[in-house]
Amino acid sequence: MRVFRMLAVVTVLLSPVVAHADEALVEFETLRGIPVAGVAIRNIAGGGLPWAIQRGEAKLEEDGTLKVEVEGLVLAAGPAAGTNPVAQFIATLSCQNADGTINNMSTAPVPASSAGDARIRERLTLPEVCLGPMVFVQGFPNLRWFAVSGF
Repeated sequence: MRVFRMLAVVTVLLSPVVAHADEALVEFETLRGIPVAGVAIRNIAGGGLPWAIQRGEAKLEEDGTLKVEVEGLVLAAGPAAGTNPVAQFIATLSCQNADGTINNMSTAPVPASSAGDARIRERLTLPEVCLGPMVFVQGFPNLRWFAVSGF
């Protein structure tokens, strides 16, 4: 009986830790493809053609883990429209610092399918302050953005 009580107490004490282990600091339920070629946002150059996306979402967890999932991130114009010609994507978390400067933190590249599907998951070192967080999906190695959090 004593062991059972100890286990019950430990379970109750650890429950809040487990429940909050992957709490989101911020979630983006939609990502938007670059509507006009070359648009730069937060010091990140835009792709050379418009891009479209079927579905995209991003989540930044309290421990700094950035999770991004895209489906159907493809060219919206040009002879290769409807396809993704880029073999790898990265994700960038962009923060405005308290002094107004921009802090862009990127993940390592991950494979992207020709249909424009990719999953990115990496822990980033977060700054103390992150005003107006944004998440970008960029091509690698050219680093131009193709999709960004927004609607």
